[in-house]
Amino acid sequence: MSEDVTELFNRLTGYAQKPDYHKLFVAPEHMRSNLERLIDAEIAHAQAGNTAYIIMKANSLTDARMIEKLYQASRAGVKIDLIIRGICCLRPAVPNISDNIHVRSIIG
Repeated sequence: MSEDVTELFNRLTGYAQKPDYHKLFVAPEHMRSNLERLIDAEIAHAQAGNTAYIIMKANSLTDARMIEKLYQASRAGVKIDLIIRGICCLRPAVPNISDNIHVRSIIG
């Protein structure tokens, strides 16, 4: 992970080109695809009858595609805890849509 952080700071300061990160999800290049891949893996766990759980912390959650992916996971039986610092457009605890989603707001 420290190698990824070094590469990130080198990129931010202009000392390096776009690297391939191994552990970090750096927006905008890899964030969505990596999060969707991990959510899909939890959906597969739930569909196989295994325990499936997502905990995610973010500054905000307004992206319609990501919200729909989380709804899909909830409908599949994945338990989801979201810690959202600011605005959250996802509606938790809606029957048959987001029953398995709990949102905790840090600011209020």
